[in-house]
Amino acid sequence: MSRGLLIFLAALLPLRGADGLDAALGALPAGPNVLPLRAFELTRGGMVEKLAEACQNLELIYWAQSDLKRSPSTTPRPTPDCAALLMINGSRFDLVDENKPFAASEPVSPGRSLYPKGLTRERIEQYVKDHPEKKAEIYNPYTVIRWRGNDLVGIPYHEVYKRELDRAAASLRDGAALSPDPAFASFFAIARGRVADDNYYASDLAWLDLKDPKIDLIFAPYEPISTICWA
Repeated sequence: MSRGLLIFLAALLPLRGADGLDAALGALPAGPNVLPLRAFELTRGGMVEKLAEACQNLELIYWAQSDLKRSPSTTPRPTPDCAALLMINGSRFDLVDENKPFAASEPVSPGRSLYPKGLTRERIEQYVKDHPEKKAEIYNPYTVIRWRGNDLVGIPYHEVYKRELDRAAASLRDGAALSPDPAFASFFAIARGRVADDNYYASDLAWLDLKDPKIDLIFAPYEPISTICWA
């Protein structure tokens, strides 16, 4: 997912000192040179803009999964360095420095937002052992785990993140209409359907069938979030 496209609406307080933020930014590798969007847009007639919109909504999902406070709007606005780290990490925790908080007072939650706070791997395994009929639901890679009374439930991504996925699907639909390549437009249509039901295999196959695509594009939860409770 392209983190450079998202403008976070949340405002966060940097709690790590300025020297620490400078050091964190300096430890990151330099990114590749990217063709300016506007220059490429001139040759694609608005299609790239629709791709960017879809990426922005998927980025919001990544933030929601990786940080319990997906929208802490009551805190002061971040400094430029802190804002840069938020964009790079997609959370208030430094991925290259053992998830140390740079804009939070509390440590990272072991299960991020994919598991209830305080839930351990041992408790998950015991629950599945006691409720074998729930195994597929709990271990499904495209579910978010929540407590419902005394039961653990796995809620599909397309339900938890319906708003963002619906918006991403709409952008893909509009992008398909603007694509000059019929095969790429067909891929758009398949990818749009897959984000609605968490079944990404068909879009993977459609991507392999493309001949000399001008844009390298994959929409799927392919950037894993490492959780301590299920590492």
